[in-house]
Amino acid sequence: MPPLRVRTEDIPSLIHYFIGRTARRLRLGQTPQLDADSLPKLLAYLWPGNVRELENLIERALILDPQGLMRLHLLLPSEPSSETEDQVGESPRSHQEADHEDKSLTRRRGGSVQGQLRRAEEPARDAVPTLDQVMTEHILQALRRCGGRIHGPGGTAEMLGVNPNTLRKRMDKLGIPYGRRRPYL
Repeated sequence: MPPLRVRTEDIPSLIHYFIGRTARRLRLGQTPQLDADSLPKLLAYLWPGNVRELENLIERALILDPQGLMRLHLLLPSEPSSETEDQVGESPRSHQEADHEDKSLTRRRGGSVQGQLRRAEEPARDAVPTLDQVMTEHILQALRRCGGRIHGPGGTAEMLGVNPNTLRKRMDKLGIPYGRRRPYL
């Protein structure tokens, strides 16, 4: 199948289809309309991401502004074809620019993503606790309230709204002892 940049005559019908489908999926009351400035600029764009890029552009526009006219041309990447560069005007930065900025920011902050994650696990006074730490504290608090009981009426699993086996597996993962080894009581 030829790329979308070759089949520009299909773009208006694809836009109409994707707007309708996305509006139904997002349960919007009425289907938004495309503004007059967008269609010529969408037809001139090269669509390196093909049909999927068009679909994602429409979905992003409907999520950002579900009411009113859709101004899709404002969401086009800043690196359109050289012919349309002056027509499109200012638009959000490209994915390459964003990736480059993110990588350089990571280097300035000192290291790789894995290094940042390791540092995030180290305790600090004003650091936000990890999800596992919060979950551990929450489970321990519920266990104390239930007297260490996991299952049955009035048990921790019932209080937390989970299956007792699920709770035990989570406790194993988090290193929370249960049964006869209950230091939290």
